[in-house]
Amino acid sequence: MGEALSEACGETLVPVGEPTAMLAIFMCVFVRPELAATAAPLYTPLRLPAHYTHEAADALAKAGHAEQAATMHAKVGQKGGVALGVRLGGGGAGDCGGGGGINFIVLATHLPAGDKDSSTVERDHACEALRKRAIPADVEARLTLNEQAGGEETVFVIVGGVNSRTRGLEPAEARALGSGSEAKGYRTIMEHDELCCGAAIYGHTMCEAAITWAPSYKFKKGKYDEKRAPSYCDRVLWDDGSAHGKVFPRLYACSHEVMISDHKPVTAVLSVTLPQKQGGARTMAAPKHVPSMQATEQRRPSIDSSLDSNNGGKAAGTAAAAGQKQKGAADPKEVNLQPKGPAKRGCTCTVL
Repeated sequence: MGEALSEACGETLVPVGEPTAMLAIFMCVFVRPELAATAAPLYTPLRLPAHYTHEAADALAKAGHAEQAATMHAKVGQKGGVALGVRLGGGGAGDCGGGGGINFIVLATHLPAGDKDSSTVERDHACEALRKRAIPADVEARLTLNEQAGGEETVFVIVGGVNSRTRGLEPAEARALGSGSEAKGYRTIMEHDELCCGAAIYGHTMCEAAITWAPSYKFKKGKYDEKRAPSYCDRVLWDDGSAHGKVFPRLYACSHEVMISDHKPVTAVLSVTLPQKQGGARTMAAPKHVPSMQATEQRRPSIDSSLDSNNGGKAAGTAAAAGQKQKGAADPKEVNLQPKGPAKRGCTCTVL
């Protein structure tokens, strides 16, 4: 796996820590060799099978979704997610400049399925529960104190089957839009995506790179299932939290040639600049391999970044520190993905 990943990313990557898995979910971490010495687990990887809980079912019942609540009660223990935390930087032998380090919390999940309104509510409840359990309470308290002291920063990433569904489009119409190669068709589907249109809240505070590919679900014998509206079920979202403005997408793609599932795998490569110290003050090393993103801020999920990127919209950028308009800055809603750069890298780390 490491060799294939290294070849895909165009640089050598080595595993860190132990892989973790649950049901059909598998997750492991790779970093560049010079960062391996600084990598340290924040806690033992967690298996989180509680997508379907009696508490969430009761919440659905109180919201008026009695049928969905009964179904959830029957499915307690199914689906789920795995979470791990790893810290890079902070004075290790391979630390880039000896800064305070960045903490990565990665949650690989498979949220509840379904096309009903109550299914979206179920996904909201499930994602909220998973995010709360993805970091042990004592670790979260420690990270908060370190962030307040200015010593560390944290990035929270959600990957996998969030099961966001297309709403308000008939399956035949959505298939016609998703089967073409024009971005206009994808944009129309994204306007009806539950995350993009605001029907779901589980990704409301998260960022996402621009989507420029056809929906990843649902396939049957190599074609979109005639009974389902094609949907962007598989996503990579991130909340840069205290590392705001320092996460840069290098790649966001879907491998439609893979035929072994009714979902198509989605890949994202995110670069995050590690802190450095210069003259006693902490600074951030510029991501040299993504020059067009240095002054760019990204907020909100793909309803902004993807739709505006496909529509060609332009707006003034914002400075990450002061929030002031910055002349000539890139549109904060656009994500101009860069091709793989040369072997030389800035002082950054990459999350896949």
